[in-house]
Amino acid sequence: MNLYLLRHAQSVGNMTGDYSTVAHDNLSELGQSQADALSSVINKSFSVDEIFVSPYGRAMQTIAPYLQSSNRKACVWGNLAEACWQTDVSAEIPIRTGQPDQIDICDSNIFLLDNFSGAMPFEDETFAEGQARVDKTGNEILRRYLGRPVNIFLVTHAYFASRLIEKFVGIKSGDTTWFDFDNCGLTLLEERTAEKFFVRYHNRISLT
Repeated sequence: MNLYLLRHAQSVGNMTGDYSTVAHDNLSELGQSQADALSSVINKSFSVDEIFVSPYGRAMQTIAPYLQSSNRKACVWGNLAEACWQTDVSAEIPIRTGQPDQIDICDSNIFLLDNFSGAMPFEDETFAEGQARVDKTGNEILRRYLGRPVNIFLVTHAYFASRLIEKFVGIKSGDTTWFDFDNCGLTLLEERTAEKFFVRYHNRISLT
């Protein structure tokens, strides 16, 4: 298995630093240009077997140009929403496991709900609950794809992607992330032996 982790293109929130408005989850003008360039890069340079995307608009908007140009669909996976950005990393017990609000699909022609998880995370999710979601996601990926010759793309977020890499390479997560992501940064994790992964490259993509 090859696992590609892609951070979304620049959002309005990334550009302004203001995440309090409804518009913050949309791509900025630069972000839309990045998404358009990304479509060309994937079409030219990558073999993609399955694509999973965060339920947030900035992630779906990032991969939409590629899906439209290639006549592909991506599965929206609630677990891929951003996680573990909080500064308080103390454990919260018990960790909630209920079903929050369901995901709204913005375009059913290119997106569909994954059959494993179709729910958004809690709005007041704690760091510990986010880490539990990261662990659950990693375990499900291993269950589905370990040992298979497949290329899996996850379109997600900076903190979530870093925490997932940490899980796959055996680094204990804490209040500092080990793997910083630029907008549209791409990391490739290669499976070497059973449940052992190697970071082939990190935070790299050419938007030309």
